[in-house]
Amino acid sequence: MNFTKFSIFALLGLLSVSSLFAQPKPGDIFREYTYTNDELLMLIYADSSSYREQCKEQQPPEEITIKNIDLDKAIKVEVMAEHWGGHCGSTKRSVRVNNNELIPLPIIQNLGKGARSECYYSTQLQQAVLVPLNHLKEGDNTLSFSVSEQTCFNFDWGWFWVYGVVVRVYYDDTKIHVVGEISNIDSNSSIGEYPEVAAKIKADYTDSVDRVEFIGLYEDFDWEGNGVFRQWHYQYDLTDLKYDFGSEIKKSLKYNIGTDLNPPFSVIWNTSNLPDQKEPMKIAARIVLKNGITTITPAVSNIVLDRQRIVKMYKSDDVPEDFSVRIGKTKSCHINLSDDLKNARSAWITVSTWSAATNDGSVHEIRVNGHRIADNFGEFHHFSFNRIPVPVEFLKSGNNEISIYSEFEGHGLEINWPGPVLMVEY
Repeated sequence: MNFTKFSIFALLGLLSVSSLFAQPKPGDIFREYTYTNDELLMLIYADSSSYREQCKEQQPPEEITIKNIDLDKAIKVEVMAEHWGGHCGSTKRSVRVNNNELIPLPIIQNLGKGARSECYYSTQLQQAVLVPLNHLKEGDNTLSFSVSEQTCFNFDWGWFWVYGVVVRVYYDDTKIHVVGEISNIDSNSSIGEYPEVAAKIKADYTDSVDRVEFIGLYEDFDWEGNGVFRQWHYQYDLTDLKYDFGSEIKKSLKYNIGTDLNPPFSVIWNTSNLPDQKEPMKIAARIVLKNGITTITPAVSNIVLDRQRIVKMYKSDDVPEDFSVRIGKTKSCHINLSDDLKNARSAWITVSTWSAATNDGSVHEIRVNGHRIADNFGEFHHFSFNRIPVPVEFLKSGNNEISIYSEFEGHGLEINWPGPVLMVEY
């Protein structure tokens, strides 16, 4: 079936976000083909006068090649572009495979009614978009990206950065793959503060396993950058990986339960920063063979977190668009603490940022109710995920102001969607 540009965008309007912007699930068999660089893969920009004037020497490659893709027994393909969303208002961030039609990249989710997704800063490190299988071919495949003009906060510079790309090919169950299961935790059970999580693998495949990556479905900070708090949590962060272009991923995930490279495969899960759960959790394992073929084990489900401490998560419901400051500006959002703080023992804010540090030591800070809790706390001209301690005495029951302030004359301090998230331990 051939998809026209019109039909692709029409499908996005007709189908749910979850059905198109997905991630692997228990029972899936797949291989991930990656392309990355030490820092930056591609600077994608609209044809604007601002870009031509300011970035004459930065010409992005027109396309990249991902090599040796195996389509034997393939049933589905997804593309995941690890990217910073770029300048606020930049629209129609898209990918093209082998000169086929453009396919929109995922947009951030769970915005308020009437909110414009392109008007918020974002860094997305896991969300994938479904690509028609007939857009790919056996062997080498080329990909390119595009972006359109700004529709809000417009200064004639539509632009975003791609750090790494994963082409994920799913196969039917006749593809040779590993068989395994979570072996020491049963469904409908409880776990404590530091549970062991182990996987049992069919003996015939043990020597072929490269690693086992344990993952969980639960509510936590949005480490993936898509605006979803309850999901299978993990992050690729391909900029940390060092390997030849076109090879499979050689290092492990981040912000997952844990990874083990050697049998018997097990990890200790540190749940100390995990918030209390409103719904039961699930646990599974990604078993990766040395040839890259990956299987996700059946999930153990209805897992309850049972511990002696209470950790509550509080979100902001007024995160502003264009949440960025520079040259003496301040911007704020608010988090409502509905609980009595007399039994609070510790607190921290987790936030996704871009360029939350300066290259000249200028002030680049975040505050809680007017109190500085960190300065130059991220990375200059790069994304970062930051967990920042907050003295309990800085907090109050009711409305709390979370603000950012900068004196830097260079790039602004940006807060990515979904904004600051406060955790309090009682």
